[in-house]
Amino acid sequence: MISISRSIQVNCDPETLYRVLMDCERYPEFVAEIKKAEVIRRQTWGASTGNGKPSQWAREEIWTKQEARFFKPVRYLLHIVGEPFQQISWQEIRGISKYNEGSWILRSLSNGLTEVDYNITMEKGVFIPNLVVHCAIKWALPNLLQSFKRRAEAIYQRAPVLHPTSS
Repeated sequence: MISISRSIQVNCDPETLYRVLMDCERYPEFVAEIKKAEVIRRQTWGASTGNGKPSQWAREEIWTKQEARFFKPVRYLLHIVGEPFQQISWQEIRGISKYNEGSWILRSLSNGLTEVDYNITMEKGVFIPNLVVHCAIKWALPNLLQSFKRRAEAIYQRAPVLHPTSS
């Protein structure tokens, strides 16, 4: 069993980063290793607080089929659960790993940045060489984190700034 945790700071608010992380269909546009992503089912529950923010009980669930390319194509099915703007967790339902689950934990910092902790625990499958696991940890994981960081920061920079109107 392998457990890995990494943290990065992203120049955006937690809402923007959360939306990028939950936008599975668009992963192939900005994550080089992801070649295909299809959402099978998306479900949202929990009431809004009325001010556009989700309630503390709000949840989103996604079942997504993805294809990644490391040394060869790899297909897998993920079940993703999001607690809006705070945390996203996933579990591989079908794929090449014996066990694979993880999370993204988002924290707003006082300087306007968002710190995100990426955690993954996995047990490799029988047909996964140790070299592939080593390369994934050394190169693919940092590239993955940087891909999400660049995407969230680009979206955040393009977001319109709303100014209060004076009467």
